[in-house]
Parts: sequence; C-alpha cells; structure tokens
Amino acid sequence: MQRMRAQELELSKLILVTSTLLGSGFILANIALSILLAYQVTQFPISSTTQVTSAFGTTLFLVASIVLIILGVFLILGGVYFYRWGAPEGIISLGILLGSLYVLFLGIGSALLQGSLGSFLLTFSGILFMIGSAAYLSANFDFKLAGSLTTVGAGVLLAAVLFRTPVLGTAFADWDVPFPGPFMCMSFLEGILMIFAPAVVFADLLIRKRKDESTMQIFFPIITLVYGMGMFIGTIFLMLNLWNLLWKAPWLGPLYNVPQWVSGATVFFSVTLIILAIAGIFLGVSSFLAFANMTQEMSMEEGFSQTLPSRKLQHQFHREKETRDEFASLRDLISSSPNRSGHLLTPRRREEEKDRKKF
Repeated sequence: MQRMRAQELELSKLILVTSTLLGSGFILANIALSILLAYQVTQFPISSTTQVTSAFGTTLFLVASIVLIILGVFLILGGVYFYRWGAPEGIISLGILLGSLYVLFLGIGSALLQGSLGSFLLTFSGILFMIGSAAYLSANFDFKLAGSLTTVGAGVLLAAVLFRTPVLGTAFADWDVPFPGPFMCMSFLEGILMIFAPAVVFADLLIRKRKDESTMQIFFPIITLVYGMGMFIGTIFLMLNLWNLLWKAPWLGPLYNVPQWVSGATVFFSVTLIILAIAGIFLGVSSFLAFANMTQEMSMEEGFSQTLPSRKLQHQFHREKETRDEFASLRDLISSSPNRSGHLLTPRRREEEKDRKKF
C-alpha cells in the first residue's frame, strides 16, 4: 500500500511537470502564431469584399490562438491543482469549453477564407462540441449521456476535416508547410482521437448506468499516450519545415523580403515547438505510468474479490459454530434445571423420577 502511494505521488509530480510544459508550449507557440497571424491580416488590401472577408477570417484565426493561450494557462493551473488537491473537475470543464470555442473560431475563420465543405463541417463540429460539452457538465445523467453522444458526432465531423485538410495551414496557404492538427498533434492521429475519446466517454457512461463500476477509464491513458506521440512527431516535423523556410528566406519563399520581426517571430515559433515536443514525450511517459498504476490497482481489486467467497465461508462457519455452542449450552441448562422439589435433575435423579412415576 505504501508503495502504491509513493507511485501515485511520483505520478502526480510527473503530471505537474507535463501539464506545465504542455501549457507553456501552447502559450508561447500561440503568442508567436498570433504575431504571424497579425502580420497576415495586414497583408490584405481593403479593396474588395473578398479581401475584407479573408482579413476577417484570418482575424478569427488570431482570436482562436488567443483562446488557446488561455487554455494553456488552464492546463498549468490544472496540473498544480491536481498535484495539491486532486482531479480539477471545474478546470477540466472550462478547458473543454475553451477547446470547443477554439474549434468554432477556426471553423468560422476557415469558412471565410475558403468557403469549402470542410470549413463548414469544422464550424458545425465546433458548435456540436460546445453543445455536447455543456450538456455533459450537467448533473442530470440523461443530459450527460446526450451530451456525450453529441460530442461523438462532433468528433466524427472534425475527424473528417482533419483527414483531408490541415486546418492551421488555411491561414498560411502560401507557406506550403504541413501544419499539424489544431491541437498540435499529427492530423491523422488527432482525427482518430477525436472519434475514439468521445466514444470511450460515452461507453463509460453506458456501463456506469448498468453497473456501479466501469473499466473504460483504462483507455484514457492510452488516448493521452497516442496524443503525446502524435504531438512529438507533428511538432518536430513542422519545426524542420519552418527551419527550411528560414534557410531559404534570403533568396525565395514566403519569408523572402519580410520585416525582421516576422522572421524573428518565425524563429521563436519554431523554438516553442521544441517545448511542445518535449511535452509530448513527458505526456507519453506519464500516460504509460498511469496505465501501469491502473492495471495494478485493477489486478489487486480482482484478487481481493476472489478471496471474498472464502472469507464468506469462514464467516458462515464461525456463525454456525457459535449457533451450535449456544444450542449445546441451552440443552445443558435445561437438563440441569431444578424440578419441583428444588433438586437438580442430574442423570441419576432423572432415572429415579421415571421409576417413581411408574409406581
């Protein structure tokens, strides 16, 4: 038991470090991304309705980056809260709503920039995520179930977009850089997780409705493990492509003849991706340890449940033994109770009484 408590303490410390790195990476990367998006907005001449619409769509991408900065702050606060007091349910709820708002802004911005079917699906998925998250946070179990099912549908729509289009690349179409998904994970893996994670939550609720306990929570460390791997690969790949643009900037490419502060923001953005890559490694390690702890606890509970029948039999045996002893004591008490003459009915006196009654 003490060993398990020590493992939980070490895991909570690791989660604190992971959430701090992840939140710091989101904050710093989106600060740099906001600077680059602000520069993109200034490059649209206000000469036609199309240019104004594109500028407004890029501005919504800028607002989405600010929302993700706030989400990074909540990640750091959630890690500190988890280390000191336990699971931060309120912070997690606000984080889910902020993530839904982030996807909604990206969807509207993409619709204004491209007007494609994928951008409208992205917008609709953001709306469904907000509705489903709000319903899931309700105290009513039926609302939770409906909200969870809604997020499954939203995840399917978002995955359909991620499988086809790099969402962040919509605002940097001339860069020709393979951007990762909206949450800095590989687009393909992020799309799979957007389906799998809400489905696990929905299945967990269904099992809890029929039973008191569910084992579906063991899939959550697997989800974060895959997310950490995808974040590491996606951010490293993006960083290498940004360095390639910076290397070609003096001669050609989208960074050719740009102001110095734009090149500096690009360098800063590529450096922040290293922080996210390290956070992905820590996320994978902490998820693996969490999965190991959960399987160990489940095996201990299973072993304890297997010993319960023998304990019940032992308890029943002791109760039957106590009952037999009570009956034996009561029989001895009756056999040794006094008769009318005040003498104890010992076996010899009992025989004398029978002979006296015969005569």
